[in-house]
Amino acid sequence: MQSLSAKEARAVLDAMGIPVAVLRDRADFLPESDVSVDVNRPSESSNAPDARSLLASLAGTDNSPVTEPDMPGKSEASDEVPDSPETHPESTADTLEQTAEVSPAVTFALMSVITSGAQIVVELPEWSGGLLDGRMTAVISDLMRILSTDAADADWQYFRWPIDGVSDQGVKAATEAADAWLHRRWAEMDAIEPITLASMQTLDVSALVSDAVVMPSFEKLLTDVDAKRALWDRLKPNHNG
Repeated sequence: MQSLSAKEARAVLDAMGIPVAVLRDRADFLPESDVSVDVNRPSESSNAPDARSLLASLAGTDNSPVTEPDMPGKSEASDEVPDSPETHPESTADTLEQTAEVSPAVTFALMSVITSGAQIVVELPEWSGGLLDGRMTAVISDLMRILSTDAADADWQYFRWPIDGVSDQGVKAATEAADAWLHRRWAEMDAIEPITLASMQTLDVSALVSDAVVMPSFEKLLTDVDAKRALWDRLKPNHNG
């Protein structure tokens, strides 16, 4: 085994970061230059041999690079970045797909009036607050008297959207709910082919009532005399009397 001098051994220990203390009872056996040692930091003597070359000579490969030992508490940072919902491409795609399926919420109110052989469905103006007033009731009653002989026995019902407890308040969900409501109303009529008048702005009338006579907006019927007259002329062929 190759032996090292005190200075060489001290240089190796300094390079490895191992502090050295000299016991009092051993001081007499060491050279005077080695007794006074700062135990808190490695030696900085310019005469000490290079620690890396000493380690290489001990290993028998003078030209091979020497790897320093790992120090306690020292760790290399991992180059791998864990996936997260924010950066994972599949999670991002799922989020975009869910966002695309949720349509903006809509708010509206419908009024359905039926007799044994006729139905009138209108979307109430926004300013009405979802309720009929005297003028709107009079217009619907006049229209129903043109279509049906039993207008006095007509049944009036509201449909308001959104519905409490339904999380999806978009147009698609509203259309499905209104369609179910209108099917129930049609089932309450006795005629095989009832006449239907419809006026809607928020929903697609053709998607709900394909064979309906489409009217202008209810608000226009209240304020535009020409629009009201044109509708009256259109309904004359269906006049019951």
